[in-house]
Amino acid sequence: MISKTLKPNIGSEWRKWDLHVHSPLSIQQSYGGEKELNSFIDALEKLPEDVKVLGINDYYFIDGFENILKAKLENEKLNNIEKIFPVLEFKIDTFGSGNENELQKINLHILFDIDETNYANEIKAIKEEFLSQILIKNGKGEKNLFQGKQGFIDLSDSGNLQDGFGNIIPNAINVLGELSKDKWKNKVFLFLGYKEWNNLQKNNQIKPIKESLAKKIDAFFTAGDNKYADKQEIIKQFVSNAPLLHSQDIHDFKLLKEHKCKTWIKAEPTFEGLKQIVYEPETRIFIGEEKPRRPINTIDTITL
Repeated sequence: MISKTLKPNIGSEWRKWDLHVHSPLSIQQSYGGEKELNSFIDALEKLPEDVKVLGINDYYFIDGFENILKAKLENEKLNNIEKIFPVLEFKIDTFGSGNENELQKINLHILFDIDETNYANEIKAIKEEFLSQILIKNGKGEKNLFQGKQGFIDLSDSGNLQDGFGNIIPNAINVLGELSKDKWKNKVFLFLGYKEWNNLQKNNQIKPIKESLAKKIDAFFTAGDNKYADKQEIIKQFVSNAPLLHSQDIHDFKLLKEHKCKTWIKAEPTFEGLKQIVYEPETRIFIGEEKPRRPINTIDTITL
């Protein structure tokens, strides 16, 4: 009789993934700006222990992520986090309306796959080969996003960053066209903000635009934690394989410290792991407060 004890191999594990956390360098945030960057990193280190993957968001730029990744890789910070992705949030020139008087810009979120062993060059490529090709313009002139936040300031009527950010919007065709190039093939994962996208069909707006956008992205974000199943059903009316992830869309220390993201993903904490949610959303994603339980029946030994 032969008895063999097997090493535990439970496959991919459930982790909390919060892919929508804005940094203090994001154009819109309430942390207090760059001077609060160290406090932000301290707060990330105090996140619940189940939170293992983060997406650090900046509107249009990657500066916040760059600082935070350096802190992790060079200063031995954030050892509680297994993977950090850069997410560039774009407001694009497609509008939905929640009511007759208010237009809402559609939010496109671009998550990049970063090789951490070569992160400086990877970030440089995003700046020089992607952001340099994205134009912002108005009657005062034209800039590209490689020129940084100063471009919004220079083109604004008041010389104010927030004014420029609120009124100058990149062209969706320009942005999506650049992302479709071979350089970014299998290097980006695209999200849409669910709320603004869903509002496209209201007030007699055009359903084909809503459908077209859904087919160009990989998944959706929602900050609302109610009627989750209803939202999924609406998405399936337009595209069959775009899952919905929950995140609070964090812009301040209060939400960061309370941290109530409910997205659990059963995958390795990698870009390839993230891509699996598109092919197996029912088994790879769970939205809830508590970690899904493992199956009760497992095999520890085999006797022949």
